[in-house]
Amino acid sequence: MNTELLNEINSLSLEVFKIYNRVIRTPLNWKDERERLEKNPNNRANFQYEEVNLKGLKKVLLLSKNQFLKESKETKTTGYFEFLNDVVLASVNNALMKIKIIGSLNKCPLKSLLKLRQDFYSLPFDYKRVECQFEKIKNDRNMVNIGKVLGKQQLSAEEAAEIIRKSLNKAVTKIDKVIKMPKQFKSDILKTFTAQVEVVDDPSFSMRCIVDPKTSMTKILLNKRRKYSRELLKIAFLHEFCGHALEMTIFDGVFIKKGILPKIFGYTGVSSPNIFDVKSEVFADLIVKPFLTKAEIPFVKFRREVWLICRAMADYLYNIKGKTIADVMKIYETVGLSDFAFDEAIMAAIFVDGYQGMYLFANEEIEKLAKGKPFGKEFLTKLLLIGKIPYRNLNGFSFSIVK
Repeated sequence: MNTELLNEINSLSLEVFKIYNRVIRTPLNWKDERERLEKNPNNRANFQYEEVNLKGLKKVLLLSKNQFLKESKETKTTGYFEFLNDVVLASVNNALMKIKIIGSLNKCPLKSLLKLRQDFYSLPFDYKRVECQFEKIKNDRNMVNIGKVLGKQQLSAEEAAEIIRKSLNKAVTKIDKVIKMPKQFKSDILKTFTAQVEVVDDPSFSMRCIVDPKTSMTKILLNKRRKYSRELLKIAFLHEFCGHALEMTIFDGVFIKKGILPKIFGYTGVSSPNIFDVKSEVFADLIVKPFLTKAEIPFVKFRREVWLICRAMADYLYNIKGKTIADVMKIYETVGLSDFAFDEAIMAAIFVDGYQGMYLFANEEIEKLAKGKPFGKEFLTKLLLIGKIPYRNLNGFSFSIVK
């Protein structure tokens, strides 16, 4: 294995991700546009993006990919390394697709196509079916009533951050009962499993988990422009911490730090192939339920069965059909989420790549892999430890390799 070449590919992919993340998530004029649209939502966003020329980076990526493919034919692999080619190719192909999207951003009008989404995430993006699903749920008064409770914003970002800080240790204590930890790494994982909680100014998320590339510290970020629902805060925190932060801890904090895996298997900066995003977001959704009380289950059910449909509908209406911010807001208002409607509509406008729509289709794909079996402890463990290996390899992956 050519570690130097692997590290170069990882570094190039990470560089593309950092540029893409900065350009896509924070348009140059996002504050002005947000203010304009809040006053008059019967419009579309007119975002302006940083001009970036990535032709040189694209050329080096392709050269590195071809060199890797040439050398990989001569290498026999086992364990995680059996899937190394998949991880490398997914990382490179994702970076190349991101370069393509960046190159299209300032073209008027930007064409946000279904094919782009299908290629980007390897998912079907069947929006016609989503329209039918939405028609059913908007007439379900029970679900709408749950939405009204779940969607009531009560806490400032600072208040929410303080609640999360006090909840970290409790989650760490219980995680071992939910996930089957690899025995020889269990102690290291539990010692490393923590996160800093920060409040930042950003238009593209409500709550987010990252690994800081400079410090390797896992962080949970909250948005200072938002208010938070008490009921939703616990679900969102568990999704970010017991979902994403746990993945980051195991791979970046333990496996890579100990030299068991090369950096390309890591999550630093969440520089990941999009087929990993699919697996990772579903795992983070599924890990929430074991931590909830019986009374809280309807809220997580609402998030997976209603909110994700709303996000897919929002992506479809805004990015594919060309509707306005107000049109998207109506989707959320219809199911009791009026307090969140504007911010969710802004996110739909920002994620031209279909990231908001991805959640629903990703959950459906992983459910197919489960083949009707319940999402038990062993399935969750396998889904976690598969890491950046493409999710379609799940049934061929054995977590016994890290026991």
